[in-house]
Amino acid sequence: MAWYENPQAWTAIVALLALVVGLFNLFNVNRLHRESARQKFQTDLQTVVTQINDAFLKYEVDTPHQVKMGLRDNKDARGKIVLLILQLNLLRVVFKNRSALVAEELEDWTDWAQKILRPWIELDATILAAYKYWVTSEDGGKDYSAWLKDLMKIVV
Repeated sequence: MAWYENPQAWTAIVALLALVVGLFNLFNVNRLHRESARQKFQTDLQTVVTQINDAFLKYEVDTPHQVKMGLRDNKDARGKIVLLILQLNLLRVVFKNRSALVAEELEDWTDWAQKILRPWIELDATILAAYKYWVTSEDGGKDYSAWLKDLMKIVV
């Protein structure tokens, strides 16, 4: 009797295929779990960043950028810098998740940055100086800073 005529051979083949599919699903679930944990971690980090930036305003404490720029004890500069950083952090979230966004959503965010945020930055010397410091210090990461420079087209 040939192997393909033996029902036990077919049973073994089906069991082997089920094992392969099961292992594939196990690895896929593990990958999805890691991705979900990474996204939750990023969300938690962004929450903390926002809380810290809000605290600078609430407790009237000079921001590190403000101190580095020589604008200590300048309440107006503090507010402007914190508002800029919050918006740049929003764009950093867009940058990090651009592959997950639909093309139209990404275009909406980049249009907002170019048409609304850029003129606001260029209008005020303190905000512009803070932006330039942010980009040149690569505060949000090297890749993000390069993307931001290309997007905003503000000469630094």
